[in-house]
Amino acid sequence: MNWWQVFQSIWQIASTVTPFLVLGGFAWLQTKFPSRADLKEHEGKLSSLTADVGGLVTRMATNESRIDNIVRDLEREPTRAGLANSIADIRDRLGQVESSVKAVQHQLETQNDYLHALVQQGMAKK
Repeated sequence: MNWWQVFQSIWQIASTVTPFLVLGGFAWLQTKFPSRADLKEHEGKLSSLTADVGGLVTRMATNESRIDNIVRDLEREPTRAGLANSIADIRDRLGQVESSVKAVQHQLETQNDYLHALVQQGMAKK
């Protein structure tokens, strides 16, 4: 037998079996890829997950900024000298407030003296 006769005998079998093999291959490939309904279902799930992730990113950013503020506050813990300076500033401010209160009290006493004198003069004329 020469190669031409072998080809003719195999060709008949191959041409009959090949369409079934190709059809089976396409059926197998169809199971490997999602259908349109599956894609729509996954699209809905994906959009809800995207919204959830967006919310989480926002919350995470706010939490990170809060953590940064806390870390900055912890790094700036007051020292003994810093506290002493703050207390001295408060003492100076409190002294200024006391002197202002004394000045207002002195003005009030002066006004009371004037009022008392006016009332006595008014009663003396009657």
